[in-house]
Order: sequence, then structure tokens, then C-alpha cells
Amino acid sequence: MIVHPAILFFLLLLPSAVYAADSYPTTGLLHATKENSSLSYNCRLRDNTLNCNFIQMFARRKISAENAITRKRKEIGQYEKAKKEMSDERSCDGIQTLFEVITNKSTPEAKSMPEAQYQASKKSIELMGQFCKSPTKANWAAIVENSINQDLHTCKVGSLPFSQTFKRTKDAKNNTVWVVNSKASGPCAVVRLDRFQIAPDSGDMTFWQYISKKAITNPNGDAGLFKCSELDEAEYLYDWKSRELFLGCNIIQFSP
Repeated sequence: MIVHPAILFFLLLLPSAVYAADSYPTTGLLHATKENSSLSYNCRLRDNTLNCNFIQMFARRKISAENAITRKRKEIGQYEKAKKEMSDERSCDGIQTLFEVITNKSTPEAKSMPEAQYQASKKSIELMGQFCKSPTKANWAAIVENSINQDLHTCKVGSLPFSQTFKRTKDAKNNTVWVVNSKASGPCAVVRLDRFQIAPDSGDMTFWQYISKKAITNPNGDAGLFKCSELDEAEYLYDWKSRELFLGCNIIQFSP
């Protein structure tokens, strides 16, 4: 059968759809409906076991508006400590030297700075210079507010690779569902309940959804840094429909 080029192009735009008679996910990109993340997958079926490699990609603000309020209060409270540190003339001399380097673009690094980065760096150093000349609480608050404002417009982008194996089962409507193979692990006895399922709005094609979920079978346990009862057991849906994120980022930081 010869496939018309226009139809072939359309099919290539649907990476999460499956056209084979055997119904299992192969490769695609899914989008989180609750979080600012996506999930790419590549799966191979062998001996009735589905082996999948994933890459979860995420984008998030460096700090939230709520955390910014707490941080501002805490850092402004460090005014006396900052004032004492800036009483050392060497500290202020260093800031003045740095300001001259940035302003005059006298180093290769300064010359190659993008304009937005240059202006942000210059403003930060100017505020520190003002605090050196007049170490008032108002000038210290201006430094804190400027730093927090930059972080509010900074987004962290990263990825997390992982692998899982799945077994085939059926749901109540006799649709194919691929459920992760998982055993209780760790002090909280965490059991993964992740699964691939066919999207209800697939229509005549087969589109896949991925559901991420875990069960804490030892909620009374203690993992050291946190209590097992504090772990999240909510369900997170990754859907085939694309989703755009508007985070208002001026700065991007890559994160592991």
C-alpha cells in the first residue's frame, strides 16, 4: 500500500499514537497535566514484558512567590551581619573594582555578556556599592529585593532518566493496560503503581497516557530526612495532548 505523503506527514506528528495491531506503547512524548514537566518514552516488547526507557523533563521557577516572602523576611533580618561584613574596606574595594570592570567591560567575560545579563549584573553591583557608601537597612533591603526578584524570574530546567518494566493486564472495560512491575523498597516500603493506559479520547487511533503513582505500604517508617507518612501518594497524569508553559522566565538555569 502506498501512503500519501500528506498522510505520512500527519502520522509523524503523532508520536504517542500506535498503529500496529498489537496494542502497546512504543515511543512518544507525553505532557504532565498537573506539573510543569513532560515524559518521553521508548519501549520494546520482549517475552510479554514491556521494557521502557524514560526521560522526564521539567521546568520550574527557582523560587515560588510564597518562598520569596519568607526569604525576604529572613535575609532582611541579617542586616546587622551584612553591615559588619561590609565594614571591612577590602570588601568594598573589591566591589568597586568589580563595578569598574563591569561598567567598562574591561574583561573578555564582561565584553561577551548578553545585554540583559550585563544590566542585571551592573544593577546588583551598583546596589552593593550604595550599601558600602551608606550601610542603611533600606539599602540592604534593596539588595535583598533585587536578588529575590531575579530568582522569581529564573527558571530551572532539568531531566531525569529512568527505566521500568511492565506487564499486560485489562481494565474494567477490557482495554489493555500496562502495569509496572514493582516490589516494596526502602524504609517506607514504596510500591510503584505506574501504568500505561489508552486515552479515553483516542477515537479510532490508539493514544497512550502514563499515570505515575506510588503507594506507601509502611507509613509509620522513617526515611531519615522525612517521615514516610509525608510522602506523596497522589496520581499524576501524563497525557498525549501537547501543553505550553508560560512561566515568565528571564533567566534559565540548567539543573541536574
